[in-house]
Amino acid sequence: MKPFNAHDNYLKTVAELKTKPSLLLHVCCGICAMYPLLELSKYFKLTLFFSNSNIFPVKEYRLRLNALKEYLDLKGYEIELVVDDYAYNTFKRDLSKYPLEKEQGKRCAICYHKRLARTFQYGVINHFDYLTTTLTVSRFKDSNLVNQIARDLQNKTPAIKYLFSDFKKGGGFETANALRKEVAIYSQTYCGCEYSLKKHL
Repeated sequence: MKPFNAHDNYLKTVAELKTKPSLLLHVCCGICAMYPLLELSKYFKLTLFFSNSNIFPVKEYRLRLNALKEYLDLKGYEIELVVDDYAYNTFKRDLSKYPLEKEQGKRCAICYHKRLARTFQYGVINHFDYLTTTLTVSRFKDSNLVNQIARDLQNKTPAIKYLFSDFKKGGGFETANALRKEVAIYSQTYCGCEYSLKKHL
């Protein structure tokens, strides 16, 4: 059986669109949003969803949120940005079970799941046609794991469609790097959670 290819699936899905459906885009930061915004705005009516209670400390959370807002203003995007509640202490309860886990391990899988599950919940309540995430553009994120978690959530949530993606592929990573050089906005130096921060201190 041919392995699942998220990028090929993405290309097939957008090629078959007859209209411009609504899509809820989970955004983790301004830097990672650049290429997905450019790409997805061709095919969808976008709403951005900043749901990232994994980020520690709150100062860092605000820096990333403000960088996203700054980028939207700089590029003239007229796209609604929904900012979810910030609840790091609640979010940390599950992450704290794996304080020594390496990046892309069990702790990261929990983090991806919690943020994607919240995005599915918001997307269904607000009647979006599709949802996806900017997480797959980062070379530090396991795109296969992100998409597998989303597939499992999709199977439990048929009221909305998950748009599979690997935004690093098809020249996405190179385009993202070029876009980063065009503007001077805040660029983070660690994944986001308290445990990844400690590894960079």
